[in-house]
Amino acid sequence: MNHQTNEVGAVVTGAAGWLGKALVSALIHGIDGLSSLPRISGRIRVFILPGEDKTWFAKFGDKIEIHEGDIRDKTAVKKLFESTECAIFFIQQVSFILIKLKTFSL
Repeated sequence: MNHQTNEVGAVVTGAAGWLGKALVSALIHGIDGLSSLPRISGRIRVFILPGEDKTWFAKFGDKIEIHEGDIRDKTAVKKLFESTECAIFFIQQVSFILIKLKTFSL
């Protein structure tokens, strides 16, 4: 993954949960034998609820960009997806959706 760029390669919502943290770590470090994860270039933008603990993300330095907000806030969501290649949603820790944003508009 190339982190020298200022572009955001992916957005991960629900990133403060255990599944979101596992995905963020996997996107940064990779997982041997798991070829189904997309190849992400650029930083990972994580979206967490206001007040959620951000300390876990500090170890990734400039590879992570933290945004706080509510997924129901259309303005926050539009800002979240600016200059982003893809999004990975974790909603209520039930499932995830991967969307290539070039084919998606708000």
